[in-house]
Amino acid sequence: MSQFSKQEIVDILNLPPNRITSIPLGSRAIFHPRPPHEITAQLTKHNLPESYLLYVGTVEPRKNVPGVLTAYAHLPPDTRRHTPLVIVGASAPWARQNLNEMIRHHHLSDHVRVLGYLDDETLAHIYAGARALVWPTFYEGFGLPPLECMASGTPVITSNTCSLPEVVGDAGLLVDPTNTREIAEAMQRLIEDHDFAATLSQKGLTQAAEFSWSRCAAEHAKIYCQLATP
Repeated sequence: MSQFSKQEIVDILNLPPNRITSIPLGSRAIFHPRPPHEITAQLTKHNLPESYLLYVGTVEPRKNVPGVLTAYAHLPPDTRRHTPLVIVGASAPWARQNLNEMIRHHHLSDHVRVLGYLDDETLAHIYAGARALVWPTFYEGFGLPPLECMASGTPVITSNTCSLPEVVGDAGLLVDPTNTREIAEAMQRLIEDHDFAATLSQKGLTQAAEFSWSRCAAEHAKIYCQLATP
């Protein structure tokens, strides 16, 4: 749980803040930087180029997938040709239909690859190979994909609202999720500025190391012990 979620619970339920404990989630060990030859094998399997932008998650209103597609459509045609947008995640049939309609609406059929659900091992390599994760969601209680991407050594573009600044800190590009031009500029910067992308990659690894499931478990155990003490 994030501090953002804690505050929402306190405000909505009118509870004393000391009744709620915020315990951050963690990134699993499978998400880590990968050697180029491992990444290339997965990219070849899925017919992906070396450079691509990535969105991971379901297609639903709060995830702002229309904003991702609109921002991507703002990129120059040559940039889109060389850096497709890859969309990963299971979605209901109606959501997949809506996604396909949005892609056609923006004339992006040649530049957007929809991979659907991927197993963890494949996803880990797709994370590690991406130029950047593009994740300008409207609402998140925590936000695991940005954390998993940072742990994989991949730069992150995400929202400057809700819980995301807590998770990403200064290790990613925080954008207004309602401003598609700003999102597009962040995409363009990470595609073109390799030095800046490398800096964010290193910052992301450091930031992600602050979140672990062992820490999450230890803090839960601490609360259980406190509750069990007479």
